[in-house]
Amino acid sequence: MGSIRQPSNALARLRCLRWWPWLIAPAAIALLVTVGSQIPASGRGDLLLADAQSAAEAVAPFLVGAAVIVYGLRAAVTRSPLALILVGLATSLLCREIHWEWTHRGIYVLLAATGLWGAIWRRRIAGPLAEEAAHTSWLLATLWAYALAFLLYRRAFRFLPGEDRLHNFLEEGVETVAHLMLIVTSLVGRWRPERD
Repeated sequence: MGSIRQPSNALARLRCLRWWPWLIAPAAIALLVTVGSQIPASGRGDLLLADAQSAAEAVAPFLVGAAVIVYGLRAAVTRSPLALILVGLATSLLCREIHWEWTHRGIYVLLAATGLWGAIWRRRIAGPLAEEAAHTSWLLATLWAYALAFLLYRRAFRFLPGEDRLHNFLEEGVETVAHLMLIVTSLVGRWRPERD
């Protein structure tokens, strides 16, 4: 008789992840489409959508700035290489939200540099990613939310009802949800210093 195979460590770690945070961004899209479709397609309704978009754009730097600060504190307290890389990621997103002249295209360079940094440190960050299921769950869900916001920006959801009129409202709304998720992500998990 053959021995029963035990699940690999990677599979066991995947089972520890919480998948419900992945539902937050799609639920936000559904809610925003529902709310947006109730707003009349008139001058006053369009003004309301524009005001909501402007409010989301105005608050975005503060939300992402809060995540930068929390991740900076987390990196200082825990000495975690993952927290340090996430300071870089959050800072890249902050630069994008401040709307400096160079950040429109520079965000891709900053994100690529952060991704390269993560690839170089992959062994150093593997431990924190594997050991902190709550933080990793929220991190992956937050990246998913940013990906959905980017797809909305690129008009990949034209099939949604009223997307043509609601495009900017949807994109800014989901991006705001992603920023809030980034703050939650920065707070979730252990804050004890890592062992050297």
